[in-house]
Amino acid sequence: MDRLFNMIVNRMMRYFLRTGINTGIDLAAGPKKSRRDMTPEERAQHQTAQEAAKRAKQLQRITRRML
Repeated sequence: MDRLFNMIVNRMMRYFLRTGINTGIDLAAGPKKSRRDMTPEERAQHQTAQEAAKRAKQLQRITRRML
């Protein structure tokens, strides 16, 4: 019974940790503003932030597989 409880708790913790990290990455990528309201500089900055967020999520997946 104890093993079952630990398995369930571990799965829940992994799920919440993953969603928390993804949310943090998305928030760090910048605010959700429509493209027509952005200046060209803001668009370029937003694009680079989105690419960095994508790479961070890929790194997170790779790291999780290694553990």
